[in-house]
Amino acid sequence: TTDLQDAKNKKKEAEDKIDEAKAKVDALSGETDQLSADLAYLNQLSSEQKAQYKEIAEELEAALQAKEDALDAYIQSEDNLAAKKLQYSERMSVLFEYQNKSFLEILLESDSIAGFFTNLELISLIGESDKEMVEELKAAMDDAQLKSDLAKKEAEDMQAVAAQQQADLDELESRIGKPADALEA
Repeated sequence: TTDLQDAKNKKKEAEDKIDEAKAKVDALSGETDQLSADLAYLNQLSSEQKAQYKEIAEELEAALQAKEDALDAYIQSEDNLAAKKLQYSERMSVLFEYQNKSFLEILLESDSIAGFFTNLELISLIGESDKEMVEELKAAMDDAQLKSDLAKKEAEDMQAVAAQQQADLDELESRIGKPADALEA
């Protein structure tokens, strides 16, 4: 579905942004000996700015990771839901087929009167078993739908958190090279 493809695209996007945030955290943690050209501006931060920037970048990375995990759960739940729907429709068609057999059809398919009653009993047992299976599948579908909805909501919530952290980082970056008192503004 469109939603599922959208979730897969967002997951890839989150992975890329996690890498970006991690690179900034690593650079500010001194885990990168030489800053790449695109991160060189971090050298212009004061030590207070660096600490603040690192903290926000870590929060951003955590939010994006939570978003990616939620999208993973959403994708898994949607796959599970699709599988359950397929199982459900297959069992319903089998159940429908058995329920619509007439006594005459069952009699004609039987080798003897004893076979007829055996077949009737088997069809009855299969019908009961199918009804239970259909109920179990319906419960599993409801569960998969609930998990899918919750995971999608979690991904959206984490995106909102990540967007706020990114806005905070953008704000800090806009102040690079300005006097320290400008930071308090």
